[in-house]
Amino acid sequence: MTRLRVLTVSISAYLAIAACTCLAQEDRLLASDSGFDPSNYEQRLADLEAEMQLLRSAQSQNRPYGCDNNCGRCCRCCPAPHWDVGAEATFLALSSTTNLGPAGSFFRSDKLLPSWRTWLGYTGSNGLGLRARYWDFDHIETNSINTFTYSLDTFVADLELTYSKVIGGDWDVLLSGGVRHVGFNEERTWITVTTWTVHSHLTGVVVGGEITRDLIGHLRGYGVARAAVVFGGLRGDLPAGFIVLSDNRPVFMWEAQLGLEYRRDTRIGEVSLRLGVEAQVWNDVTFIRSSSSGVDAESIGFVGIVTGLTLRR
Repeated sequence: MTRLRVLTVSISAYLAIAACTCLAQEDRLLASDSGFDPSNYEQRLADLEAEMQLLRSAQSQNRPYGCDNNCGRCCRCCPAPHWDVGAEATFLALSSTTNLGPAGSFFRSDKLLPSWRTWLGYTGSNGLGLRARYWDFDHIETNSINTFTYSLDTFVADLELTYSKVIGGDWDVLLSGGVRHVGFNEERTWITVTTWTVHSHLTGVVVGGEITRDLIGHLRGYGVARAAVVFGGLRGDLPAGFIVLSDNRPVFMWEAQLGLEYRRDTRIGEVSLRLGVEAQVWNDVTFIRSSSSGVDAESIGFVGIVTGLTLRR
């Protein structure tokens, strides 16, 4: 009886050892067939941990992941094709090199006169785009003793090619260049109903650049600079039949903005709100009569506040 029990235990142990041996051989066969290597899992796990650390670092710095190395994962580095539509309200004080009036009729506008600007643009996935801009300024100002009235009705229309790019994950750069057309109508009237008028239409080229940078949260700083040179005919009608005619008159125009922008994603698209300061100088765009036999070129300028809204989608 004892021998039978020992034999049974021995047979059971033998069968267990044989089963383990078969399973081990089967695992080795499967491993040899599939190229299994435990170190592969360890390497994969290390790669995943490194990628998670990179994602955490990018999120903590509030910048898109992989802007420098993986453009496919960065919507700001490689944006999808989108439209931009926007509008600005400008509040600008107007001045000139001769204070808008002749000697004895000093005049300068210290008021911030409202005007408006709008634009529409399209940008492709490669950063290239097309944009149309329009600005209109139409005001009449009178000096404090009501002896002199100045009227300016002007518009500026631009059609530009644009190129946008993100640099370093923090800087958005936009370059532009195209065609500009300016309509200019000016009147100076004295209490004696003597009126000087200047009318011109000028066309030329405009180039510009815009840069924005992340500051904190959704707040960004921005700066804009543009320069243009336009040419065209100018006609001036002065008292007593004095007429000034000028063909292919060159006018240089300079414009700059500096301010803050609040940008946020919404259900209707990315919305940007801006508040800043603006200054413009138009060199030799008009004239003033210096004597009975001649005229002097005159420049005008604008300076004040600008606020705007842009929708991108």
